Amino acid sequence: MTRRNLDHVVRSPEEIILYFTLPIMFVLVFGYVFGSGMAVTDQGPYREYLLPGVFVMTMLYGMGATAGAVAQDVNRGVVDRFRSMPVARSALPVGRGTADLVRALLELAVLVGCGLLV
Repeated sequence: MTRRNLDHVVRSPEEIILYFTLPIMFVLVFGYVFGSGMAVTDQGPYREYLLPGVFVMTMLYGMGATAGAVAQDVNRGVVDRFRSMPVARSALPVGRGTADLVRALLELAVLVGCGLLV
């Protein structure tokens, strides 16, 4: 199930572009465009707080993408087809969760690299 879900991500390049460019855009916009106008008093530079906030935003966005993909599978009848097969009931959510965890770890690696550059 994990491979099935990862194959869907690999086969749709628009998802890959969206998943990896959105966090980078958050860092650049909040770091350079809005960062010059913000100041954190007596707590250090604003950019030290930028990356944890973008991590949280990225993970929340990923949770929404996961929920949307699960709803799409339910509407297409994919879940019903898997239920009729001799597969463990936990295989669908565990496979989806593992695939999204792999994707999220790759996103975080890209985000950390971008944050170090900023």
